[in-house]
Amino acid sequence: MNDKIKMVPPAELHKKAILMDSPIGKLGLCCNEEGKLTNLFLRPGILQLIPLPSGEKEPVLIEAKKQLEEYFAGNRAAFELPYRIAVSRDLLGQLLMLIQKIPYGATMTVDEIALQMPPVEGGDPSLSMAEAVRGALFFNPLPILIPCHRVIDPDSDSTYAGSPEQQKTLLALEQRYLPFLDGDAQ
Repeated sequence: MNDKIKMVPPAELHKKAILMDSPIGKLGLCCNEEGKLTNLFLRPGILQLIPLPSGEKEPVLIEAKKQLEEYFAGNRAAFELPYRIAVSRDLLGQLLMLIQKIPYGATMTVDEIALQMPPVEGGDPSLSMAEAVRGALFFNPLPILIPCHRVIDPDSDSTYAGSPEQQKTLLALEQRYLPFLDGDAQ
């Protein structure tokens, strides 16, 4: 994955898309003209609102689908895909970089993430960092690839960008395959 989350204007995003089946339902994958992933939709109905040309022949979408299929089959623990996402606030970029470091099969709580986040300059003083983390998790444009499903919120079932059932399924999948992945797994 990329070491740095870059801010880009939304106009550079979403040029082609594909849908794929998965154990958590249909997923929508989008890329830009540069051949970089821009979004993974856990609820791909959103793609009906922004109709895009088919990306069936787009190399990055073909590779993303392949890597996701490997992940769901328990043969991949990390993703190696180029992406470019738009983040509107520094907090979200910092949060997504931190979430990328949570290992396959591991989890962290919202409070653990909040304790690792630097203070936000000019942030709302009435908003706790844990509340900011909860809100930011919804805006992860590449769930699964940037594994926000690994952030657990003991105080809420609705922190994850997808459904609570999708989150539970992804965590169970990683726990099931964790003993079988060795140092050679991607």
